Amino acid sequence: MPTFIDTILQELSEIGEEDLIDPRDEIEEGACVIGELDLNLRKLYTLTYRYAKAAAEAKTEAMGIALILKTLGGELKEEAQEKIRKAAELVDKTSILREILWASINDSFDLWGEESTSIREGWKIVQCKEESEDCETCKLTFCVIHPSRRQ
Repeated sequence: MPTFIDTILQELSEIGEEDLIDPRDEIEEGACVIGELDLNLRKLYTLTYRYAKAAAEAKTEAMGIALILKTLGGELKEEAQEKIRKAAELVDKTSILREILWASINDSFDLWGEESTSIREGWKIVQCKEESEDCETCKLTFCVIHPSRRQ
């Protein structure tokens, strides 16, 4: 069975420029543009976004199954337990990918210790005054806000 790192490397190699998922959030007024993500970081962002979306969907499905079974007084069947396990796995892997993404961004732009860094449309790395409440990608549990700003 391939390890997670094997899977990551394979999936990154399969992402072409046409597959990239652009950040949707606009650059806020007053934000300072630090730079732009290179192709490798764009691929990593895309892969992280895909994992986050899959994790959110799996988590919703698993919670729904658990709620129905609890309401009906039933026990978790093997299939339901597997869906819950898979959701937990995807959430953990998303978190790991997010940390790798931000470590890579911090290395690329020498941003270690900076707390107000975000990824915005056009692949721009910006430093913002404050976190945006209507961040579209945050709604998929993949917050593009620097990890130190998440609660």
